[in-house]
Formats: sequence, C-alpha cells, structure tokens
Amino acid sequence: MGQQEIFFGANEKACMAFCAVLWYTAYILKREARMKKLFVWIVAASLLLSGCKAVEKETSGSEPTSDGALLLTDGNSFEYAPEPRSADEATLRKAHPEAFQMDASKGLDVIVWQMAGELYSFGILEHTETPRDWLDPALLNLWGFSADEMRIILAAYGANEADVTIVPWQNPISSYLPDYLIVRTGEDPEAKRQAYIDGVRAMLFGDRS
Repeated sequence: MGQQEIFFGANEKACMAFCAVLWYTAYILKREARMKKLFVWIVAASLLLSGCKAVEKETSGSEPTSDGALLLTDGNSFEYAPEPRSADEATLRKAHPEAFQMDASKGLDVIVWQMAGELYSFGILEHTETPRDWLDPALLNLWGFSADEMRIILAAYGANEADVTIVPWQNPISSYLPDYLIVRTGEDPEAKRQAYIDGVRAMLFGDRS
C-alpha cells in the first residue's frame, strides 16, 4: 500500500499563489497591533482554503526528491520557482553561487520542508542560535535543493554532522503536514520532532551506497 499524500486539487497553481498572498498579507498585518484580529482571520481563511482544496492521492514509495522554492521578490511579491535538477558541484556553483558563500565558521543551518510525503526540499543558511520567524524572508527566499544536492554543498564546506543543525520548517504554501507535526494522544512531540531530524540527518550524512 502506497503512502497517503495530500495535494492541492485541479487548480493547484492558482490555489498555491493565493495562499502565498494570504500568508504574506498576514505577515504584514501581524506587525500592526491594531490589526491582530484581521491577521487571525486571514490565517484562518488560508488554512481553510488549503483544507478545502486538499485531496488525497495514493502514491507508491519512491526516493525522496525536492521541489522549488517560494521566492519573495522585490519585497512584496511571490514567485514559485521549480528547481532545475543538478547533480554536480560545478553546475550547482554556477546556478546557485550563494549556497557556497556562507560564513560557516559558526556552523550551518540546513532548513528542510516537505511539499508531499516523499517530496523533501533543503535550504542552507548561516547558523544562528536565535530561532527565525516562520515567515522570515530568509526562509521564504530559500531555494529548494534535493538531498543529493545538499550533500554536495555540505561537502564543499567540509562540513560534518557536528557543524550542521537540521531545522524543520513548515513552508507556508504547503498543505502537507509532516508526521512530526501530527501529535497523537500519548505521543511526545519533542521525541517525534527529534526522530524526524534524525531521519533527515541520515539522508544527508548516512551511507548511500
């Protein structure tokens, strides 16, 4: 039996774009104390829209792949950019030089999100001990790399496991909820999150031979 995944319905691109606009509007309004009530309503509306458009699709097991990234352009607009497939360092450096220009002296943060059950994307940022806001532009501007591509990037830094912090992130345009966010009665949410992080770490540093 394949794994259940949640996808947007037939009007996928329009729905994703509309949700993205709703989330960004909510982010702007959140900064205004007087608009907190409207902020709550916009968030609720976008969640409802995602839920109404979501349909279940049975899919067979496959190797994890990655998706593109939600880009915040010019500070006030969104663009969803599919990721071109790249599997060697030279191609990655040419297409995404910024991924190789981080200051890794204090470590690196690898951001991971999912658009579906087997659809993982990875972004890279300089490490910070201060948690980033969920709608931090640095997160919204991340380009989504595959696990293999991220392994290449980390190898270019000479990074080992101790140098890398895995940071799960719920991409605002994704209606898919990773398992660590679904906490059932009697389950330890921190243990589930850690198990998820350990699984992602194995994807990046485990033996793939």
